[in-house]
Amino acid sequence: MAEVGAEIRRLREAKGWSGAQLAVYAGMAPSAVSQIETGKRNPNSGSLAKIAKALEVEVRDLFPKVQAPLPLEDGKLMDRPEVQEWLREQGHMDRDEFLSWAEDLEFEISEDGLPEGIERGMRELREMRDQLAAATAKQATQDALFPRRDVPKGEKVKELFRQKRFAWELKWEIRHEYLAREVALVNYSRQLFVEGEISDYFMYGPSGEHARKRHQQMLDEKRRRALVDSYAKAAAV
Repeated sequence: MAEVGAEIRRLREAKGWSGAQLAVYAGMAPSAVSQIETGKRNPNSGSLAKIAKALEVEVRDLFPKVQAPLPLEDGKLMDRPEVQEWLREQGHMDRDEFLSWAEDLEFEISEDGLPEGIERGMRELREMRDQLAAATAKQATQDALFPRRDVPKGEKVKELFRQKRFAWELKWEIRHEYLAREVALVNYSRQLFVEGEISDYFMYGPSGEHARKRHQQMLDEKRRRALVDSYAKAAAV
């Protein structure tokens, strides 16, 4: 199960979490998570379910691909021109469009100083992620993006598996991309909070000791920033 442990670690690091953070969010001992990631411990179904829930993925997503890429099929599927065109047709924003869209969310703030725009953005990102992921499971989408090649009769099953594997891989890339975008919005809300633009911010995972410590750190950073700004204004007089 070393491959599963490596995949869990990769997904955890993609969120910017430490092993201790994942343990807290999954309700497990840090040593257990560490042993699973290093392959020293085989996780049972219960542990996999907890970890998958904390990482906001399905259990099967913890199992990495076992088949090596076929020749000339390396690289990200999302970078292929035909896939990019399909994504745009579905309403997917490219990197520059996303960044411009995210900046506009900053200006949607409630009277209480709550980040309504960023909250809406998080919701829309998850809706688009789920929409795109569901679309990859449709046979019409798979035929359009990964058409089956004309192969001998004995290779038909292998060719079908190739198409399904590409569809699974594209779904994973989409989930990973949208997770990165969610993390970007979460970090953006934290920065706005520290700068005093909003009165609250977003955090991943359930509340716990780590969340409380992180919140205190941000409050301290906010106070330091306010003190520095106050001193700068006084010194300029």
